[in-house]
Amino acid sequence: MALFGEEHNHFLDEIIMSRRTTRAFEEKEVEDNLIEAVIQAGMISPYASISAEDVSVFRHFYVIKKGSHLIKEINQCIKIQTYQDLMDFHDVRKKNTTVATYGDKLEKGMGVVANQGVPGLEDAPCLIVMAEWRGARMAEKQSLAHAMQNMWLKATALNLGFRLVSPLENLVDHEGFCRLFDLEPGQYGFHGCIVGYPKNEGGQSKRLNGKVHWMKDNI
Repeated sequence: MALFGEEHNHFLDEIIMSRRTTRAFEEKEVEDNLIEAVIQAGMISPYASISAEDVSVFRHFYVIKKGSHLIKEINQCIKIQTYQDLMDFHDVRKKNTTVATYGDKLEKGMGVVANQGVPGLEDAPCLIVMAEWRGARMAEKQSLAHAMQNMWLKATALNLGFRLVSPLENLVDHEGFCRLFDLEPGQYGFHGCIVGYPKNEGGQSKRLNGKVHWMKDNI
């Protein structure tokens, strides 16, 4: 017997289509039980099982609410790391024609973060930083992406706004950042998100112009 019917599929489609990046959040604090529900969705997302066997706790979630000094320290770490990444990016653009052609927007965005930090981060109602054990397989980026996807969809279903904080991905080896969470540099991968009540409701994420190719054997 099938677990899910047409109604379930309809609701899932609605949630997926309604998912979007929230840029502005209300001042209202998010209830702890809603934050816990979003985190639980990330907790049960797929992971690299081989790497997970190496440690007792391989997945951590750190909840940081508005007003915490940690947010300022995190933003400072992001600024320092992004400045270094920007210098490296300049070198990449000299060698890679694709990056040289299409990298203007990314370079501009990195410049903003290197100078100012992540826009809106220090006013975020709730920042969730996730750390995933890297292990020998080094598959933490895939696991983090799965978790963020789950959390984003759950937040949408709870009528909460959601925004990824992508620069956290680059802080794997940043000693100052890792020490904030009592983690050894290089052992965990990071990602994170802002969760709160969206200031402006409505709208959807930008849709890509994708194309489906049904491949057939040439016999």
